[in-house]
Amino acid sequence: MAVTDGQLPDWLSGTYVRNGPGLFEAGDRRVEHWFDGFAMLLRITFEGMGDAPRLTTKFIESDARAAALATGALGYSEFMTPLSPPGSGPIAAARALVSLAAGDPTDNACVNVVQRRSGGPLEVMTETQRSWFQVDPGTLETTARVEWAGDFVGQLSTAHAQPDPAGGGWLNVGTHINPPFWSSYHIFSLADDAPSTRRILASIPCADGGAPFWIHDFAATRRSVVVLEQPAAYSVAAMIGVASATHGSVDWQPERGTRVHVLDRDTGALTTHVVQPAFFFFHVANAFDAADGSVAVDLCRFDGPDIVTALRLDRLTDDALVADLPRSRLERMTLPADGGPPTFESLDDVAHTGTFSDLPSIAPSARGDAAYRYVYSIGAARPTAVSNRIVKTDVSGAGADRHLDVPGMLPGEPLFVPRPGGGDEDDGVLLAMGSEADGGSSLFVVCARDLTLLARCRSPIALPAGFHGEWLPSVH
Repeated sequence: MAVTDGQLPDWLSGTYVRNGPGLFEAGDRRVEHWFDGFAMLLRITFEGMGDAPRLTTKFIESDARAAALATGALGYSEFMTPLSPPGSGPIAAARALVSLAAGDPTDNACVNVVQRRSGGPLEVMTETQRSWFQVDPGTLETTARVEWAGDFVGQLSTAHAQPDPAGGGWLNVGTHINPPFWSSYHIFSLADDAPSTRRILASIPCADGGAPFWIHDFAATRRSVVVLEQPAAYSVAAMIGVASATHGSVDWQPERGTRVHVLDRDTGALTTHVVQPAFFFFHVANAFDAADGSVAVDLCRFDGPDIVTALRLDRLTDDALVADLPRSRLERMTLPADGGPPTFESLDDVAHTGTFSDLPSIAPSARGDAAYRYVYSIGAARPTAVSNRIVKTDVSGAGADRHLDVPGMLPGEPLFVPRPGGGDEDDGVLLAMGSEADGGSSLFVVCARDLTLLARCRSPIALPAGFHGEWLPSVH
């Protein structure tokens, strides 16, 4: 990569790895949604002393990609793309239904990448349990599929497993699709000494036992786990291409409300609230236990899932279909200590976010800290069909909000990287991979304190927009 503007900080030494789609075609057929491209990792290595970084890309060796390369056709239904195009006839629909019923969903691990222990393998995943793969951080080679043991938690799980704030191990939420009546969600843990052994902590019956709702993320604190069951029901008919749903492969059912399930980790008690009007979300920014006994969950809240439709490839590439980006806000949901209904408070300044906030990032040291201040996200300088600014929100209300607009920049997730030895929460940089006005791709390196552009690193090749990343600091 070439540093085309500014200068990299001398202290920036380590590796940035980001996951996302890298190929959108299977033979002559293009997938229908940004979420459905075949997974490709990019790695950007910083040697320190301001030297230009090195870029490596590599596809994840999934069964889904292998089938597409071998046959020139999809081998699995993807999240928003059915196995066979709608109208392909009853035989194609039956084949898709058999695959779905067999519990053999796609393993196209295109959403997230984590390193659960320092020096260990990277792990990549999407929202199916069989999509978890281990990857060598030095070569990006796919080395193994994660072989799960322990409790059965369902065919699906969120793409955002997270370190257990209570200390040691990881947490996630699985979805067991078991129609017509018995579908359920399972909160489960993964211990550090048995990282592929699942242990169920609590189970929650789905609001609709025949059609579970889509859960992409969740919240956890030392005392609680919070599962938000938004009324976006998986549509089997849409998944196999014989009918359409309101939003791709999910049906939005706002009359059901959004169910907020709160697990008390000390007692095992489970409390459920139904929030009306219903809301939709992708990502939680942070969660913490407050001094008054309440639990706070900071999330990017949409009124509904129109953002899902907005990210269809035809909506992103056909000028006749392009529309302004749906609106969302960074909000705090507070769950009172007395078990009362949740309350909501907007945290962001729309003068900076442009009424759009998502792909949030915080300093690692701020996770679970009730006194934390800063959320970094993508935002919108409207009118725009996609995010086109980077935003810093001061959730304390002290007014340190900022935004960065760079002409032609379409940034992805702004991942916070702390400066070694730094003391302040915002002492570091943001790394945001994004597109340029000429169709090329660059890594934007941004000062987290004042949101000034420190450096722009140009990729020698154009790269598709991606999702989530991980920072691996150099070990000296």
